[in-house]
Amino acid sequence: MTRLCTNNLGLEILLQLAAKVDTHMFDLSHLAAIYIGAEKPSIKLMKAFITAYHLKENIFRAGYGMSETVLTVASSQGFEILCISRKEMGEHNKAVDVKEEDDEEGISLLEHGGPVTNITIGIFDEKNQLLEENEIGSIRIKSATVFKGYCNIKNDESAVFFPMDGSLRAT
Repeated sequence: MTRLCTNNLGLEILLQLAAKVDTHMFDLSHLAAIYIGAEKPSIKLMKAFITAYHLKENIFRAGYGMSETVLTVASSQGFEILCISRKEMGEHNKAVDVKEEDDEEGISLLEHGGPVTNITIGIFDEKNQLLEENEIGSIRIKSATVFKGYCNIKNDESAVFFPMDGSLRAT
């Protein structure tokens, strides 16, 4: 089983190649997964890549990571697109599912899955209170691999690291 790691630029380059050659000459049947990350994955590019290279729809595994910790803190087990209401998100800080075709104000997001081994992830408000599922806030990550702070910057100045519990806020 082979795995491939890429970002949007990698997909763009391979799609440019696909426009110039017959992609049937590439045998990607042994490809178990394509891990995509390092930036917000482009759903449009991912769909185009699946079509151009004749791949199964669940080949992509979206990942989320931060340089202040291990490279990946969350990873999906497939390619799932969520569509939530822009209005609910903006006015009420809630992620409310909508059917893409039923709501012009829907925004499509890629599911990034759950935390990888030995990582704890929570969503917190501006008062550092843990939020319920489908509430929008800041991501906090806790793990033995989280940095203790930035070099030459006090933790209280960065407002990113929480020494009391060893967590890190992603903004």
